Amino acid sequence: MTLYEKGEEEAEIRFAMLRHSTAEVVWEMNEVVTLRAAKIKSQNTLSFADAVIASIAVQHGAILVHKDPEYEQLKDELQLEALPYK
Repeated sequence: MTLYEKGEEEAEIRFAMLRHSTAEVVWEMNEVVTLRAAKIKSQNTLSFADAVIASIAVQHGAILVHKDPEYEQLKDELQLEALPYK
């Protein structure tokens, strides 16, 4: 969203900051993630892409950092940290 909202320069700055932070960026799509995402999607009003993100967070015991109030419906299923909403 940064590229869309703030432009290429700001997106590059934020990406560089993320790469140099201690945060671990996790992305993997496998059968376990897909099946869990399908279950999350079937029980909530999220997009499948958001359900995949939540599934990956569950798999890694990670905190899902987000700006999307739709994730709040998962507050009992995984750890969430909401950034300020628009």
